[in-house]
Amino acid sequence: MGFLDKLKEFFKEEEIVPEIKENIKVEEIDSFLNDKQREIEELYRGKIQDLHKEIDLVLDEIEENIGELERVDISGKKEQERLKDVVNLSKRDYVMASRKFVSEMREDKTDVNGKIGRFANLSGKSYMKANFLIGEELENIKEGIVKIKRLNAEFLRDNSELILKREKIQEFLKKNREKKNREKVKSGIEKDILDSEKLCREYEEKLENLGKEIERVKSGKEYAEREKLVLEKEETERKLKEISEKLNGLLDKKVLEKYIYLDLDGKGIAEKYADDLIQALIEDSELKILSVIAEIRGKISSGEISVKNSAKVFEKLGISRGDFAILREDLIGLGDKMRELDGKISGINLGLDDFFREKIEIENKIAGLKNNIENLRRKGEKVGGMIGELEGELVGAGKI
Repeated sequence: MGFLDKLKEFFKEEEIVPEIKENIKVEEIDSFLNDKQREIEELYRGKIQDLHKEIDLVLDEIEENIGELERVDISGKKEQERLKDVVNLSKRDYVMASRKFVSEMREDKTDVNGKIGRFANLSGKSYMKANFLIGEELENIKEGIVKIKRLNAEFLRDNSELILKREKIQEFLKKNREKKNREKVKSGIEKDILDSEKLCREYEEKLENLGKEIERVKSGKEYAEREKLVLEKEETERKLKEISEKLNGLLDKKVLEKYIYLDLDGKGIAEKYADDLIQALIEDSELKILSVIAEIRGKISSGEISVKNSAKVFEKLGISRGDFAILREDLIGLGDKMRELDGKISGINLGLDDFFREKIEIENKIAGLKNNIENLRRKGEKVGGMIGELEGELVGAGKI
């Protein structure tokens, strides 16, 4: 390489390689944010302390200037006494406002512009009135306050990047706290799911054992006997229903009510049959209803009782005493049989009713638990999604 080439190489501007900042790993978020916060806060603390020292020096100057302003004597000035009084009162008010500003700044140096703004609003009129006869002493205080404002503005400008980083790290710390809170919520949900699943399995096992017990009972001789009696009872009920329908077809309730309205001797019997036909027939051992039926037929013939399809009604009411007696005997016999069957069925206590009640209770509990588990899973997925979003933002903290 020649001398000229070496000279060019010597003066060649050093190439600046930009720092490539990558995303951090999820498991490193806590340590990174804590380290980064310490780093930024330490740097910021040093710079803010320097600013506060400079502000304190200016505040010292302002306090000296306030003392000088207090010592100003305008009594010898050749001005109207009224004007002098106004200036002295305004000087006093301005001194009070200035001391208050200094005191507030000594106590807390944040929100500098806000404090200066409040001071300006509080002391503006006093400054203008005092300025009629006082100049330099007022100006010195004003310049001190302007200097503080300038120092604060320079600090904000020169450290804007650091301040922005500080704000960002606070945002990331807040999001990290939110992520941890949501992780606790998610952990609680997962525990609730596990507890509910365990309880659900216990109930399912209990339900399975109960099912086996029910099947064991059903496979026994007593259950078979009970089922036989139940079928026999159902058949008896069917026969009773047939007789009831037949009687309802023979004795129309509306026809009976029309007879009752006539208020004849058979009214009491007719009322019993209109109220409960089956029970009335069972109790009517002498079949007094037949005389009522005969009387009804006569009233239909005479027109005192009007009915539709009178011929058809007439035919139905023509039932013989023997047929009525058979119906009554069948009712009594079937009623006795029903009571006998009920007694036998109730005498075979297999405990199945209790089993079935317990089975329904367990099934309802299982259904409730499964519904709760499903709701918890949906809630967990939602919280997990929120955590994922926060993690996606937090891993970008490495680019601060």
